Amino acid sequence: MSRSDLRDVVVAIDGYLAGNVTLDDLQATIISCAARVTEYEHRRLREQLLQAEGSLEVIRFTTDSDKIAAATLPVVIALRDAIEDVQTIG
Repeated sequence: MSRSDLRDVVVAIDGYLAGNVTLDDLQATIISCAARVTEYEHRRLREQLLQAEGSLEVIRFTTDSDKIAAATLPVVIALRDAIEDVQTIG
């Protein structure tokens, strides 16, 4: 995993929050980044990426379409915070 992988996720999150990136594209970026996390010391981040993507998927299929954006905000913001923590530490 490289810093650019994490940057891709942060850019996708920011784009999603701004309404410029679809939920599908955000999820694809998260999955792609998680697949490249292979270092043992970053296993927690990989878990967070996969958990966030799974939560987004559940929201997508269990929430009315007009409420999806609001329902995904806590998940997306928590993931961005987790990535920022890793970038600060790493």
